[in-house]
Amino acid sequence: MAPEQMTNLFPTQTKWVEEFSQIHYGPHNDQSLDLYRPPVRRSKDLLLPTVVFMHGGAWLRKGQREASAARLARQLVITADVVVVVVGYSLSRLKRKHFVALGFIFATLLASACFVGFTATPLAAFMSVQSAQLVSLASFCAAALGMAVCWRYRYACAPVVKFPQQPHDCAAALDWVVQNIERHGGDPRCITLAGHSAGAHLASLIAIDSRFIQSDSTIEQVRGFIAISGVYDSVLSTAESVVGGSCMWHWGVQLVWQLLLEIVFGTDPDNWPDAFPTMHAREKSEGFNREQSALLITAEHELVGLQQQADQFAEELTVQGYWVQQLVVKGTNHLSIMNTIPNPEPINDPVHPVVQAMTQFVKQTIVQRKLCIL
Repeated sequence: MAPEQMTNLFPTQTKWVEEFSQIHYGPHNDQSLDLYRPPVRRSKDLLLPTVVFMHGGAWLRKGQREASAARLARQLVITADVVVVVVGYSLSRLKRKHFVALGFIFATLLASACFVGFTATPLAAFMSVQSAQLVSLASFCAAALGMAVCWRYRYACAPVVKFPQQPHDCAAALDWVVQNIERHGGDPRCITLAGHSAGAHLASLIAIDSRFIQSDSTIEQVRGFIAISGVYDSVLSTAESVVGGSCMWHWGVQLVWQLLLEIVFGTDPDNWPDAFPTMHAREKSEGFNREQSALLITAEHELVGLQQQADQFAEELTVQGYWVQQLVVKGTNHLSIMNTIPNPEPINDPVHPVVQAMTQFVKQTIVQRKLCIL
């Protein structure tokens, strides 16, 4: 195989990061990965730990791959002294009926919020109920029109991808890493899987589900996984989202969740639990490598239901013999926990808590376990 061409040399005040973009591990456009490494090559005795990161985006979008995931990768190269691979994978697409349904839900919630805002605040003194209703109706129409335009120009001709194509893609990327990472200075015997949101779901699933990693040697080379704001179960509890006796938000969240599961995982609800890692942890999957460790990171203001999913998943993993750590990052939400990670330029800035936790996990957990096994 011909060597990949470096696409960028990212400078910091003290070090450099070499970047390789769009390395294909499969025949389709989405089946590619980006690689980040220190510029100094290592001998076989001094290979660096490897982090394989799956980007988030609700299994539908890939914008994070070139934004926050790239910044995280550069930070890890500098702070943790690792080689990082950011994996792209096949994305699901919205069908017309799904987009219409989501547009209706979004428009209804927006119109309801506008109406409440105009009638339950000091603005009510300056606006009649009829005026508030007209504003809400206008908001509804604008939101519905915006969703329709987005569908027309972005999703009309897109192919439909369903589960389990996404974890199969990530497993194929992992095979590429095992076979090729050594010539980039990474250690194929010391791999950490990681991901955010939908990517955290994929990273944790292929770490414990034997359907996707077919080689026992590859399973043994995965020393652990890091899941950031992950989705671990098909059941999403929204009880804490009901505020002041109102069930509008509860209804909207549940309906969006059900539509998302249908888009990504198929129309049969009986198949949904099998697509999530909590069930496989609970049922003692044969794919477990109980030498692995897990780090589950969540935001302080997490999406409704995800903290409960993380707690349940951690409990199931602990029962199976995993060494599990959990971290809640203060002052962040589901998006800002990644979006606030900066590029590693100013040397005096404090290390982002997610970068710090991942660095500590790789250095203390993964490397120590590697040395014990060797």
